[in-house]
Amino acid sequence: MKAKFLSNYEGPIVGPILPHLHSVGMDGPQIVLATAYFSRRALLSLRTLASRVRFFCRLDIQSADEWVNGYVDPPALLEFAQNQKKRGAKIEMFISPSAHAKVYIGNHAALVGSANLTLRGFGGGQEIIYRVVNAGIIRQLLRTVDIYSEDFDQLSLKELDEYIERFKSTVPSHPKQRYGEDQLPRFRRSRHIHLGDYADFLKWLSRRNDSAREILLRAQGKHNLSGHIDRNFHGLRQLLLVYPEMLRRFEHEDPDIYKLNRDSVTEEIIKEFVTRHAVDEDRFRLDIWRTYLPIECGGRAGRHGGTIGNLNHMLPLVARYLSLKITRKGKARHP
Repeated sequence: MKAKFLSNYEGPIVGPILPHLHSVGMDGPQIVLATAYFSRRALLSLRTLASRVRFFCRLDIQSADEWVNGYVDPPALLEFAQNQKKRGAKIEMFISPSAHAKVYIGNHAALVGSANLTLRGFGGGQEIIYRVVNAGIIRQLLRTVDIYSEDFDQLSLKELDEYIERFKSTVPSHPKQRYGEDQLPRFRRSRHIHLGDYADFLKWLSRRNDSAREILLRAQGKHNLSGHIDRNFHGLRQLLLVYPEMLRRFEHEDPDIYKLNRDSVTEEIIKEFVTRHAVDEDRFRLDIWRTYLPIECGGRAGRHGGTIGNLNHMLPLVARYLSLKITRKGKARHP
């Protein structure tokens, strides 16, 4: 999210999401990412510009059990580390079979709590983190991480590459097994104010003068599209939690002129989301939503068919609504 997101807030956050993680500040002298489990989407969503990156995780170099069970994703870590090296950063990886701490320290803030660096951990679920902005406490945390690191082994890129080659044939190919930690948690999202809910979204639409009015009319039954609008809201909310970079982009798109069928990159991202990350929730069934989605987006409707006319307007609208809830309302629950 924007640099100002939660910039001065210090305290607990229930149901953290990836923008909370990004708010620590990724462009300082160093960043610390200490976790037990880690997943591809959460790790590769990070846009760190720090000169030094220290990564701590749970990994047994003699076993692929954690990888097989979907708790860690070593190929994603290798890609992340190579990207850091390529841009000139110093990347240091530390591993232990019993790593457990979840501590994230950047140049704006630090997060300490229960959330792993996974979509399950930062997907708005049943986790609590504490956000620290006090410079003195952040320095103490950095010293504590130094102590924590004494029980870890340092891992080179070459050793990680060799580990992957040695064990990759043992990892199951079924997506539901392979992406266990790379899916959002199943829970009642409407109970977390920073994620909004459908009824509140419709109220927000009613206060706008652009294509939001048309989407509201459809939600109220115009052309028998109320089910499409409801399911699009829940599906797109999940999408934007999984891809915070899309949230940043689409809050600035014009809902009156955006056309998904001219945006093949976004179509591919939606397809990846539907295949890998989306989950059912209380009033949302992924399989039903897929009957509305065009085939380019991982759905079963005809080419550029189904609900694409609604998606043209709703991608920017849901992004604006969700960004508003995260940046302005989320703090209200965390005094």
